[in-house]
Formats: sequence, structure tokens, C-alpha cells
Amino acid sequence: MIVGPTGSGKTRLADELASSAKEHGARILWGRGWDGGGAPAYWPWSQALRDAGQTLDPPEPADAEARFRFFETVTESLRAEAARQPLLIVFDDLQAADDDSIVLLEFFATELPEMSALVLALGRPETARLDELGRHATRTLEL
Repeated sequence: MIVGPTGSGKTRLADELASSAKEHGARILWGRGWDGGGAPAYWPWSQALRDAGQTLDPPEPADAEARFRFFETVTESLRAEAARQPLLIVFDDLQAADDDSIVLLEFFATELPEMSALVLALGRPETARLDELGRHATRTLEL
């Protein structure tokens, strides 16, 4: 995780890490939160998976079992991608992501040790949900 205020260089640092990872053979997937309003649920995930040539089919919000199966489907899809080529998945502006995207990231983080993948989560310090994500982080860098 990289946490810092607006303009502190979070995205710039992620760009540099992504460039280095790409030079070393990793595939880079990017997703960003959108705080302008109107973004659909799982928007950062939709963007990242679009970079992998996939689309999302999210469940109805009230169906908890379908949501769990959806989380498993996304995880298995990325596991398959990581088996073909190591992945760096960058989620920028998580302070603007919807709650469901953060919950999916928490779910996905529990499966990361078994994959050839690294997630880089970026957000502002005032985001309460980043504290929850921090318990899954290998490292948290505060700028």
C-alpha cells in the first residue's frame, strides 16, 4: 500500500514500479477509483480486468452468495492470468472506490500468497477503508 495526500507522488511511484515490473516480464493491470460520481460498482476492477481482456458481470447487490461466487470467479480469473505471466495490479485512488471494490480487494488479498501477482493499492490517508486493507498489506508506505 502507498498512502499519502494529493500530490505526494503515489501515482508517480506506482508508474515507476510498473515500468520496472514490465521490464522484468510482468503484465501490468491498472484500475482507478472515480470520485466524480456515477461510476458503476467494481469500477477499478472493471478497468484492471479490461486490461486483461476480460469483462465483469457483477451480481445483484443484495445476493450475498452470488457476490461470494463472483469474488471467487474474479480471483480464479486473475490466478489463471498470473499463471501465464506474473502480474502487477495497481489500484489507484482507492479513496474514491466503492465499498464493494474494497471488499473484493480484501477477499483477493487473502489469495495473493498463492499467486505470482502483486497488488499495489494507492489512496489518501483520510480513507477509513485503507486501514482495513492495511491488515492484508505486506508493507505500507506513507508519503
